[in-house]
Amino acid sequence: MLVQVNTAGNNNKFYELSKMPDGTTFARWGRVGGGAQSRTYPGHSSFETKLREKQRKGYTEFDGGRTVATVSAAATRHADMNRLVATGLFPAGAPTTSKNLIADLIASNRHAIGTATGGKITVSDSGAVTTALGPVSLAQIAVARRELATLRSGYSRDAVEKYLTLIPQRIKNVRETDWVTPSWCRDQDDLLDALESAVAMSAASAGDDRDDAPEPSIDFRHTLTELDKSSDEFARIAAKFDRSRNTMHAANRLALRRVWLLDDAQSPAWEKRKTELKHSRELWHGTTTGNVLSILRTGLICPPSNAGAYNTTGRMFGDGVYFSDQSTKSLNYAIGSAPGQYGRSADTGKPLMFLSDVVMGRECRSDSAISGHALVNRSRTGSDEKGRSFDSIFVRGGHCGVRNNEMIVWRTEQIKLTHLCEFA
Repeated sequence: MLVQVNTAGNNNKFYELSKMPDGTTFARWGRVGGGAQSRTYPGHSSFETKLREKQRKGYTEFDGGRTVATVSAAATRHADMNRLVATGLFPAGAPTTSKNLIADLIASNRHAIGTATGGKITVSDSGAVTTALGPVSLAQIAVARRELATLRSGYSRDAVEKYLTLIPQRIKNVRETDWVTPSWCRDQDDLLDALESAVAMSAASAGDDRDDAPEPSIDFRHTLTELDKSSDEFARIAAKFDRSRNTMHAANRLALRRVWLLDDAQSPAWEKRKTELKHSRELWHGTTTGNVLSILRTGLICPPSNAGAYNTTGRMFGDGVYFSDQSTKSLNYAIGSAPGQYGRSADTGKPLMFLSDVVMGRECRSDSAISGHALVNRSRTGSDEKGRSFDSIFVRGGHCGVRNNEMIVWRTEQIKLTHLCEFA
């Protein structure tokens, strides 16, 4: 497989050559993420001739979608995806009332990928994740994350060309440079998370063709138990949500409908952190429905910065996972009404939000005099009155240019997702 991504020429093309048993060469070409044309060339030397011709024109070899992991993910014997996800999330059996949640999560994951890439990456009903170059692999996504880390530090033509080859998407004019923004990088983090889960689930569902092969399965970090609406815990969470509503938020129109208790397979790491740092808060974390399946599979992810440095661009208070004690503020992220989302709430399914037990430890707190940049710098390089480093940031609404309370941690082992809440 050969590809040519040229930002100067606004090109993103592929050219695939296959040498046939009769000596002819089958060629397939087109734009990455678009349709393809094909032709058969006669002659035993046609393969080498066409290969050299395309390489002279700037095409380079690409095998990102042809790895062993990809081939297994593209196998034809796919188990029923809904059944596998249901078994992974509900080991004891999914109650009838939760069946539509499973369908919504799978559909939203596919929808998020298709929307983010302008349809240039598709997820089939069987779960196969493909582009015009072929199936998408986990190795391909890992390389894309490295290129995205480069772009997070500033525009790089080479990184753009490599990234768009690996993760094709609809860019109005790739020759421009102003579309590589911190907000775009954040959206790409979400896309790569969704892709990683989709590809991993596709590989799991492909299974093994042998008659004695074990039943395919998908491992999730979190498993779910639906709460009875008449339970004290459901009433407690509903009251907590209502107490911190804000009528100015678009999400204020929503009401709590269902709650699932989460069991985290990595709780011991969180318990250890809580024992060390002691102080914790019960906080809300909102996200679009398309991200929920990947979060349930792997947990929340804090994108790493380059060279161990903290990144203060792209999010108001730098790298980290953001929470709030104000319910509708977080729920705004689930419906696409939060700052910077530009209404990207066209997810399928009902809005979902996590309730979390977050180990805050020593909080670096805002005041009316400090700027957001200074607060972030102090939280990462400064210390409290006893000379101890900070473990989190607490931004009070009205400080640093924000209207609502924000809590940020940059170590994911300080986070335990406890409940998944659905609204309507």
